Amino acid sequence: MAQHSIMSILLFVCLSLCFEVAQSQFRDIGDECSNNSECDSGCCGIRIQDSIAKCIPKRGPNTKCIGPNDGDSCYSSDLCNSGCCFRSTSREAAAECGPKRHPQECLGPDNGDFCSLSAECDSGCCRRTSTEFRVPTNKCEPKAAKNATCNPLINNGLYPDYCPCARGLTCQLDRNDRYFCK
Repeated sequence: MAQHSIMSILLFVCLSLCFEVAQSQFRDIGDECSNNSECDSGCCGIRIQDSIAKCIPKRGPNTKCIGPNDGDSCYSSDLCNSGCCFRSTSREAAAECGPKRHPQECLGPDNGDFCSLSAECDSGCCRRTSTEFRVPTNKCEPKAAKNATCNPLINNGLYPDYCPCARGLTCQLDRNDRYFCK
């Protein structure tokens, strides 16, 4: 009997933790952070006066995010704060972050291109689109817009049905047990 009670408590704790993780994908502006991907704004910055990293707006005067900023070395566009990692002409780095002038110059697959992981895509969403000849086909797709169907969970670096919500939106369950961006 005691063993059953302990197992029930452990199951409840595990489910509660899973629910918390699924509900809180991104942190809001002002929340403490350790890297850019944790923040809803996409920018985790350090203020000199208090030396604490917090989520801050990505665009603005004197904005300096943790991670590759313009001019820093990179290997994939999704890592850059500007959203573009391009082949460098300098000898110091093979590729560097910079402003996105032409999507073709950015490293990493754009929307519609084949991918194997969401981290490769400029949008941050690699979705399994079909299974032809028992081989999955994955393509980069844009993140879901407001009121669009979304998927809050990633599975082995891929989104199986729908992409997650665009920044500033959250994937919420409706009355019909379907997820929508709000």
